[in-house]
Amino acid sequence: MTGISTNRVDWRVLWASGDLARFCFISLGILLHATNETMVATVMPAMVGELAGVQLVGWSLAIYELGAIVAGAAAGRLVSYVPLRTNMVVAALLYATGALICATSPSMQLFLAGRLIEGLGGGALVSLAFVSVERLFSRAIWPQLFGIMSAIWGVAAFSGPLLGAIMTELLSWRWAFGIFTLGGAAMALASFLVLDTPQATKTKTSTGKAPPFPFAALGCLAVAVVLIASAGVDIALLRSSLLMALGLIGLVLFFTIDALKPRSRLFPARLFSWRTPVGAGMTMVAAFSVATCSFGVYGPLLLT
Repeated sequence: MTGISTNRVDWRVLWASGDLARFCFISLGILLHATNETMVATVMPAMVGELAGVQLVGWSLAIYELGAIVAGAAAGRLVSYVPLRTNMVVAALLYATGALICATSPSMQLFLAGRLIEGLGGGALVSLAFVSVERLFSRAIWPQLFGIMSAIWGVAAFSGPLLGAIMTELLSWRWAFGIFTLGGAAMALASFLVLDTPQATKTKTSTGKAPPFPFAALGCLAVAVVLIASAGVDIALLRSSLLMALGLIGLVLFFTIDALKPRSRLFPARLFSWRTPVGAGMTMVAAFSVATCSFGVYGPLLLT
């Protein structure tokens, strides 16, 4: 761990100690996840043209995010029992396996299975990236490192559709996922070389009891996502409206249960309260997501 004790980051010291290389490596997980998350928008028209199943388009994002949320919550707790490097290797291999299934899938159903596995691996990589900062770096430079990771996420999310369009135009939509297969496999192999510190290869001893896993909250979230996504598969006014209503009830239950479990809480207290900076910020993020998510999924299909 670096011995820096001021709030100013000395990048040359970080590079000399090997910490900068480790930080770039763990940030690669964020890059892979965020790029893949948005890339599917521009490969979807070509993919649907080959695999059909346009009614399942909405599932491509829903099931990916569901896997990411569940794995992200699990990975943050698994590091209490399994070394960080082992978690990183497994997450990267999951991600690569999911991308390979997507790249070679003969049907939309198998593609969605690959997206779920991809989401599990990608969500774990993101969660482990933040855990790695806490484990491997001085507390004094956490704000700067977290800021850089946020910037990496923004750049990756913005460049994802561009990458998908370029790969689809020059090669094939399958190669767009093939790149992520190679990236995930390379990250798994590189973990053995880069994450070679005691903090990464050994479990962290803790005097307290590890927080419980939020099974009930995540179960409600999973059911809610499935119900809402199912509402758009075979649209019928009564059935789709009922599924949407049940899905929204499931979301309310998710937030309610999460708020009642302080030791396993996934979100901060007073999540959408406009009277707090966190609540106002989360409300803004949620509003932006609701406003733009549907076009991100269906926009390219409507424009082609």
